[in-house]
This record gives sequence, structure tokens and C-alpha cells, in this order.
Amino acid sequence: MRTGLRFCPRCGTVMLTKNKGASLFLYCPRCGFEEAVSAVVKPGRRPVLKPIEATCPRCGGALTLRPSHNLTFTYCRACGYITAAYSPPTVRLPVERRVLAAWLKNAREKAAQSKVTIGRGDLVKVDMESGGDVAVLTLNVSIIRDYAESLRPLDSVFYADELSIVLDELKAKNCSGENCRGYLRLAARPKRHPPTGRLHIAEPTMLYESALRILDENRCTLHGVVAEAPRCKSPSAPKISMRKRWNLDRWQMEALERALSLPPYGFLAVEGPPGTGKTSVIAAAACEIAMAGGKVLITSLTNVAVDNAIERILEFCGFEAGKYVTRIGHPAKISPTVRRYVVADLRRQRAGGLEALLREARVFGMTMAKLASLDLFYGLDKRLGGGFDYVFIDEASMVPLALAVVPIHYGVRRVVLGDSRQLPPPLGEEAEPQATAPLIETIETLTSPVTLLRQRRGVKEIFAYLSEVFYQGMLEHGVEAAERLEIPPSGDALDSLLAPERPLVWIDAGGIQEWMRVVRGAYTSYSAYNKAEAALAVALYKRLHDAGLAGKTAIIATFRAQALLVSKAAELLRLGKPSVAYTSAEEALQLGEIEDLLDLRAASTVDSYQGREKEIVIYSVVADKYHKAIDNYARFNVAMSRAKRKVIILSSLAQDIDQFPWLDALRKRATPAAWPRDQTPKWAVEAVEAAAAQLTSPG
Repeated sequence: MRTGLRFCPRCGTVMLTKNKGASLFLYCPRCGFEEAVSAVVKPGRRPVLKPIEATCPRCGGALTLRPSHNLTFTYCRACGYITAAYSPPTVRLPVERRVLAAWLKNAREKAAQSKVTIGRGDLVKVDMESGGDVAVLTLNVSIIRDYAESLRPLDSVFYADELSIVLDELKAKNCSGENCRGYLRLAARPKRHPPTGRLHIAEPTMLYESALRILDENRCTLHGVVAEAPRCKSPSAPKISMRKRWNLDRWQMEALERALSLPPYGFLAVEGPPGTGKTSVIAAAACEIAMAGGKVLITSLTNVAVDNAIERILEFCGFEAGKYVTRIGHPAKISPTVRRYVVADLRRQRAGGLEALLREARVFGMTMAKLASLDLFYGLDKRLGGGFDYVFIDEASMVPLALAVVPIHYGVRRVVLGDSRQLPPPLGEEAEPQATAPLIETIETLTSPVTLLRQRRGVKEIFAYLSEVFYQGMLEHGVEAAERLEIPPSGDALDSLLAPERPLVWIDAGGIQEWMRVVRGAYTSYSAYNKAEAALAVALYKRLHDAGLAGKTAIIATFRAQALLVSKAAELLRLGKPSVAYTSAEEALQLGEIEDLLDLRAASTVDSYQGREKEIVIYSVVADKYHKAIDNYARFNVAMSRAKRKVIILSSLAQDIDQFPWLDALRKRATPAAWPRDQTPKWAVEAVEAAAAQLTSPG
């Protein structure tokens, strides 16, 4: 089987692979250079397709069983008939505290081992802020150039082995040779800091440390989740009466009513399949609670989920409610719509500090990592005194139980929303099953969930497939006739792929999967790309760009390297900055980008509520044979369900397609088109080749 080649960065010789224990290495047979290969390169163990005695009800052919994540598919290879059975969660609450603590400590230690020395700093001055709870260090630093240029506000940095947070980009930066010099400001715990020390960067450990702090104190707020946690005394809890009739369907109204009637320290789980309006439930509940004088926290692992909820709250409550809403985080990571109406950066609220913010605001939006930093660096527990009246934890399928300890602790009433059939926690295969169980599934062992069933996002052809294959046919279609997409024909082979009357298009691109090293700060990973699929994606995107549909189009790939390749090729073609994302959550975790996973917002656009959906989605599978990165159906589900009007699948899985029943079923349904390589425009092929050369060059 053909694979991409890796050339030695020293002498240019083709490198070979070898195993050392459980690790895979590339080595140069000429000069001896070696480098470790990320586990993501290994394809993983192929699943066993089990035949069953029953025959296909559609064609009478043989049926096979294929498990993936929490679904078991029954599939007919002959005609594409497919059904799926959901496996209920195996982890039930409560869980012993030692189990959660052991995993958190181990995860923290592994993160600490990823430290990379990036330079040195000399302490210039220390300023105390937020009532003496935060020390702001100003350092005169010398930092390796590559790291100096990639360092961003809110990145975690260790100064003299003490965890701190970058407040600003490097000031008075003077780069010459391999190093950059300048002034760097860091937020740190108040203590006696040494006058000089090394600077390290590593995987952020704040969430682990915050969760461990709360577990160590055995807080009653964790009763029902942690076996040893005592029961809290219930505070006075007047019932919130609905003041407004919201435009919600009956399932959304059930979720809203149950949320508003939660007892203190109670839980509600809301299963929200794609497009069923869980963000609207959050918004309606937050408006009601805020109008009643309560305090609400909206949190998630990702920035875009928080922003989507805040945007919908502003829409539901009216933008005059902005004075009660605050979005805490760095402005660069926050949507322009939210940034326009709320104070986005905690450090700019100097007049009254954190106390004034907690006193005056009623709706707070922040990622879980930011919540952990407020817990550790700003003494939020003491300042808040009793927690938020409500905490809404969105995208809870991605949140491992052990990390959920932090937002659970800060909520008097906890509403957990997610979709158990979308991305699970981005953790390794050997993760402890109880500590890393998806939050949405574990909470459903404590309380019966509300499932939202009416989708309003996309056209019937797309969501009928999703409903049938992943949701046992439960979803109702609630989209009115959509306005026709206007994509002017150009008289070339791309016209048939972009035809508006074809909402589902499958293209057999015939490409080859290759690998490149991806570096982001302290993080290094190997990731896959496919130049044939990338060139076709770029060609399709240019046509949509020229038709004025760039802002309504997203390109999603399985691997990060493919997303980088497409972005770089579009840049070389002067097509602006397209909305490009990837679904490999493990890569996002390895590269410190989990807060930005699947963010479809482009820096050049200000689309409101477009962070997770687009009219048109171009999805690049990348792999040309079986790989574990596409083994979990949830990754494909999350990519497909971003589309409202049209999905174009680019695949090179010629021989192993039947290993993935959910893909093979769609391929049969969409009438696949074999794509001759010579039909891809030459300019697109050349742009991708140039982009690949830049991204894979040793320098």
C-alpha cells in the first residue's frame, strides 16, 4: 500500500520506520537521524465485522454487526441497508473520589512531562491585582524565536517551575538570530518569586489542578457524583416562574420547565441531536433566571459553544440585556458579535475588579479552562460565596467526568447538555473508564434526560440520513423549503458536483494519505494529509468564493494537517481565510487547541451564530485505508451535521470503505462519482503542491 514519504531533515534521504518497544520511530539509513512518530500515525487494530444469521429485510443479503463508540451497526454490504442500536453508559454515578483523583494526578504529571524550555526571564517588577490575589510579573525575557512568535495571551507558561498565564504578547520584541528579546507579563499566584528563572511551556494543567483542589476538599457540591461527598444543606430556592412565552417546541419546553424547577444541587440532562435547539433552551432559561435576579454560568470546553449560547441569549433577551452579560476570556478567541456587546476581557475591568463583576453581571460565559484559572488565580470560590444559581455545561459529550468536577462544584443547579452520538472526550485509548466517561452519559444515570427531537438546521436529505443511521429514525424534520443555492455554472466538471439540486455528493478522489509533523508551541504531533482531496477542496471552494458563498462554506477534514494544507493553499491563491476545521479531538488536545476545536468562524467574517453550522460543508476523509481516526462514527456525524443545504464528501477509501458502514451507506445513497485526477484544475494542484512544500520543509 502506498503511503506518504518522510525525508530526513539533515540529508534528504527517505526515512524508514522501526519499533522501539511500544513506540514507532522514523530513522534515516544514511546519517542515522531519528524522530519519534506520534501514535496517531499507527492505523490501529481493524474491527471484526461479525456476520449474523438474519438476512437483510430490503434485499435478502447477508447482514454484519459493526460496533463503533456507543452504537452497534447492523449493515448489509450489498444494498446499504443500515440500522444502529445504542449501548447505554456502563459508568454509573457516584464514582469513588480516589478514582477521579488518581486519573487527574496522572494526567497532570503527563502534562508536566511535556515541558519544553523556551528561554529565560529576569524579574523586573511585581504588581498585585484583584485585592492581592493575583501577582502580575513583568519579565525581561529571551525566548527562542519560534516559540516567541507562537506565544499567545492565555497560554500557560512556567516561570521558575511555577505555573502562570501569559497576559499580553511579547512587548518591545527584538528578534535577531534564533532568539527574541522583550518584556513579557504573566499572571501568577502571589508568593516570593525568584529574580531569574527558566521559561517552560507545557500542556495547560489548570483544569487538573482546579479539579484536584475541589476533590481534596471533599465539597458537598459533588454529592451524587463523588461517593464520599456529603450532602449540602439546601439554600432557600424560590421557584422561577416563566415570565415569557418562548417560541419553543414541546421537547424544548419540557427541558425549559424541568430546568427552572430543579431543586438545589439537582441535575438535568438534555440530549440535543444536531439542529434540535439546545442552545435555544439555554438562552430561554438564562433569560428567565437573569430576569428573576439569578446568576447563570454558561461553560464548555470550547470557545465557540460558549459564544453561540451568549449570542442566542442576547437575541432572546434583547441586546439591552448586554449590561447583565459578561464573556470572560481573551478577545481574540471570542466572536465579533459577542465582543461588540459585552466586556470580553476580565483584565480591562479594573474599576471594580472581579467583585464588581460578580455583583453586577447575571450571565457569565467562559470556557472550563478559564473557570479553572479564576478558581486557582482569582479565588473565585471565596469571592462568589455559594456558587452560581445555575450552571449550564454545553457539549457535555466531550467533557470527561473528572474535569466536570470544576463546573459542577460552581453550580447550585446543574444543566448538562450534549449529544451522546457526537464527539466523545478527546483522550487516549487507555484512559481510566470512570474518570473519563462522557459527562452527558454519566449524568443520565442520575436523572431521566429530556431528548430534543425536532431538527431545524438542514434540508431533509441530509438530516434524514443522520436520523436513520445515528438516531434510530427519531428526528422530526422541521425545516421549511430552503431558498435555492445560486452557484453559477462554469462549463467544467465541477458543475455537476456543485449542482444545487444535489444536497449529498460523494466523490471518490483516489488520493494518497501522507504524514507531516505539526508543531504548535510545546506540542508536536504527526498528522495526515491528502493532496488530491485538498486540491479538489480548494477548487470547489474557489468556485463558491467567486459565487459569493465563501462565508457560507466550511471545509472540514479528519486530520489537522489537511486543514492546514487547505488553509495554506487558499492563502497562496489569495482566497482570504476560509472556515476550515478538523474533527480529530485527540490532535486538538495534543496541540493545546481543544478550546478551538471545530470552530468554523473565519477571522475575516462576522457571521452571527455561524460558529458550528454552514450552508455548505466540504468534508475531506483524508485516509486512503483503514485508520482508527475515522473508526468512531461520531466524528463523521459531527462533520455532516454542520451542513444546512449541501454536503460534498471527498474520499480516497477505495478498498476499506465497507469497514465503515455509516460511510458506505452514504456512498451508496449519494451515487458516488469517480473523479479523474486530470479534471482537477491545474492551478489548484499547483497551489496544494506549493503549500505542502512549505508545510513539510525541514526549516
